[in-house]
Amino acid sequence: MSMTDSTQHNFGYGSEVAHWAICVADTLIGSLINQLRQSGRIDDYAIAVASDHGHTEIRTAIFPEAIIPGINCECEGATLHVAVKDRQERANVTAALREFGVEEWTSEHIPEEEREAIATYVAPTFHSFEELPDHNIREKTGRPQYISTHGVRPGNPEDDRFCVFAGAGVSRSKIDNARPEQYAASLARLLGLRNEPNPAEALV
Repeated sequence: MSMTDSTQHNFGYGSEVAHWAICVADTLIGSLINQLRQSGRIDDYAIAVASDHGHTEIRTAIFPEAIIPGINCECEGATLHVAVKDRQERANVTAALREFGVEEWTSEHIPEEEREAIATYVAPTFHSFEELPDHNIREKTGRPQYISTHGVRPGNPEDDRFCVFAGAGVSRSKIDNARPEQYAASLARLLGLRNEPNPAEALV
């Protein structure tokens, strides 16, 4: 139960339990750093800590399986990916989901050769996409499994992530905004690895 992700899903990202879980994680990282210092090995390591997503409050679940039956889709919090056969099916899916406040979103994160076949959608505020809790039930919305989730549209403050780099050669600084691909570039530089074909500039 001390996992930061599961506690935020189940108790909310602003809850005391979630803050406790983050404190546990912080304590474990601090213990690791102290042991490296005591052993004289601190300069042999680079440490990177990052969140993979943000969290936001959820009040209603949307069940795509009941809205677009027979069409393959994958729920990921407030983001939905749908496999569409052609432009007409994409238009039909978009129209059906729009009735629930769902918007089609960019698929730039999907490999270029697959973008025509996979449509991306985002849920409205306080909503998430979920599988039907019981396949005999055909309700299109209902009570969510969690009270907090991720996958909200890019640019929402609730979806902000963070990363911390520490180690020999990392100067003390703060960067307010960065692109996701810069994280990989920074890890590559710290590990002395080539960063090709990623064109992003390292943060450290």
